[in-house]
Amino acid sequence: MQENPEKRHRPRKSLGQNFLVSEEISRKIIKAAEIKPSDLVIEIGPGQGALTKWLIETGAEVFALEADSELYNVLNEKFAFASNFQLVNAD
Repeated sequence: MQENPEKRHRPRKSLGQNFLVSEEISRKIIKAAEIKPSDLVIEIGPGQGALTKWLIETGAEVFALEADSELYNVLNEKFAFASNFQLVNAD
C-alpha cells in the first residue's frame, strides 16, 4: 500500500510552515467568515488543504498560493475536481 504523501509531509521551518489540521477549527473559521458563493477568497499557504476543502464547499472562487512545490502537487491532485479552485506555486 502506497503511503499518502500528504500525511508524511513535515512542516519546513525555512518556509515558516505550520499546518491547520483540525476540521472543527476549519469549520468554525468558515462559519465566522460568512463566505458567500459570489465571494473571491485568496488563501496564502493552503498547506495540506484543511481549510481549502471547506472554502471550496462554500461555492466561492478560491485562489490559493502555495510556495512548497511538494504541497502544490498534493493540492493539485486533491482538488482537481473543483472548478472554483485555482492554485499557483509561488511565494
